[in-house]
Amino acid sequence: MRVALSPYHLTTREPPAMAALLLADHVVTMMPAPLADFGHADLHAAVRTLPRYLKFIESWTWSLPLWREGVLASVFEGQSVAEDVRDVCGMIDQDAELEPLRPLMRRSLFESDREYLDALAADLLKGGPDPGISVPLAAALDRFSARHGLLVLRSDAVSIAQRAEAQLGKREFAIAVPVLVQANGEQLLRAREILHAELARLRAAIDQASQARSAPSDEHESHHEAAMQLQHAASAYSARFDLHRSDLRASARDDERIIDGFVRLAAVSMPCDAVLRSSLAAVRVLAGAQTAPAGPASTLPVLHDPIRARRIITLVVKALGSSR
Repeated sequence: MRVALSPYHLTTREPPAMAALLLADHVVTMMPAPLADFGHADLHAAVRTLPRYLKFIESWTWSLPLWREGVLASVFEGQSVAEDVRDVCGMIDQDAELEPLRPLMRRSLFESDREYLDALAADLLKGGPDPGISVPLAAALDRFSARHGLLVLRSDAVSIAQRAEAQLGKREFAIAVPVLVQANGEQLLRAREILHAELARLRAAIDQASQARSAPSDEHESHHEAAMQLQHAASAYSARFDLHRSDLRASARDDERIIDGFVRLAAVSMPCDAVLRSSLAAVRVLAGAQTAPAGPASTLPVLHDPIRARRIITLVVKALGSSR
């Protein structure tokens, strides 16, 4: 089970991040780093000269053990999400259908590493209020996932754009399982080890259910079997989690509080360009225009992009409550 995770969720340690870091085999995110080829000296220079970038790096220190163990990575098959961010910005700049998004974009963002790192770090720390950064990043994450066959972790719909995006999706399956909703990297690694066998079964079942749902219609006879295996795997994992709850919540330090709770994982099939479509819909709503269902405007020329026509499976994560 390989998933893509927004760096916004990793920074805020929201349920999608905590669920991904426990449940997935491997988690790919975008590491804000200088755009050109860089070494340690370049990274140290950015940390030294950009206070907000330093603050951002410090906000990720809790996850360092996960990076060291290969659970978290910023590169997959030799490629990074940053490359897709540039592609998405180019699409918005050239595609007539996406013209309403252009006033939101920051055209100079990629002209210098300093401006790019400072702006991205600031937006990550604030939770994404700048659509000129968050929209192309989210769209790029979906595009990257479509190219590499990754599941995408999302939070439950709250904003206008998220609600518009939800209307584009098709619900496939859902499970509710316990996770550590508050823990650091070392504690998550320990939990992954304690729950190793059941996690392996659950990951395989989620992958199988996702693949069954994307199969041609004449192969949907496998859906029921995949759904049953997923429910059995989720039950076995939950039972193991409950059996070892005291071990999972044990901490080596008195000031470290580990909290567990249930989350719902709802698998939704949606277009690869759902972020762009829903952002267009949100722009129309905020501008007071007619609020038609999100979708491509057929009267405008659209650049040919085979990746944009693909569908992805997202796992929408919603916290259901935590144990104290």
